[in-house]
Amino acid sequence: KTPVFRYADQGFIQKKAGATKVEIYANGSPAMKLEISSSQICSGSGLFSCMSKGEFNKRYLSPSYPDDTLENIFQAKPIFASSDLKQTGTGFIQMINKDGEYKIRYSVSGTSISFHDITNRITIRVRENK
Repeated sequence: KTPVFRYADQGFIQKKAGATKVEIYANGSPAMKLEISSSQICSGSGLFSCMSKGEFNKRYLSPSYPDDTLENIFQAKPIFASSDLKQTGTGFIQMINKDGEYKIRYSVSGTSISFHDITNRITIRVRENK
């Protein structure tokens, strides 16, 4: 959920060498498809064709985010060069704050990922269903 788009349903994340594919469904129909490569993000759902990661952040997330932020979230990796990283029993948590630009709480625990930026009103939650 961002100020630009909001989806709250099920989806798939496919991780391959050099690319991460994300498909989100709303009411059983494909709502958003993203393919994240080493240098760009492409959409298969008509939002846009392809753009650099930096341009994607600028238009849809925050221009203050490092280019690899979205990819790292979907891969359950630390963000912002592991800034303020605290290991937990089943993962890690990061609380990252830069006044006026972002206030992030990001955690990875077992099979769940939670990213919340209060300043930019962005929430990404991923939970593995078994």
